[in-house]
Amino acid sequence: MFLLGLAAALALPTLAWVLMAGPRLKEFLTDFRDMNSGLLLLFWVLVGTLHFPR
Repeated sequence: MFLLGLAAALALPTLAWVLMAGPRLKEFLTDFRDMNSGLLLLFWVLVGTLHFPR
């Protein structure tokens, strides 16, 4: 029951976020491809830090 209530509480904010961010999310892949090498390295360091913490 807890998870059902949690899902119900988060459904409306999630829907609002998707509607607001939708146009920007469509450009994400092109922005990611056009990222310069310094930002790309920083992104991969972030992914490595979060994914492999030890």
